[in-house]
Amino acid sequence: MTRFQAGTARANRYEKLAHLAQKIVLQFGESNNSDAQQWLSDWIDQQCPSLSDVKPIGLLDSDEGALEVEKVLWRMVTGVVA
Repeated sequence: MTRFQAGTARANRYEKLAHLAQKIVLQFGESNNSDAQQWLSDWIDQQCPSLSDVKPIGLLDSDEGALEVEKVLWRMVTGVVA
């Protein structure tokens, strides 16, 4: 379940991020999808220093913004510091 109307570009971008969130949550020892959904829901509404203190949710309106959010999540998955 997403926070956005199903089938919209924004919902599709969020779903892609949800898959990355699952990897992050599993990496840190959590094991179920609801934990990942909650983590992403919390994280996406917080200012992110790696995104110039912009809230990630505000970047999901465009492919370019969503790509920047995705890059931050991939850095979390791989352990690469921005």
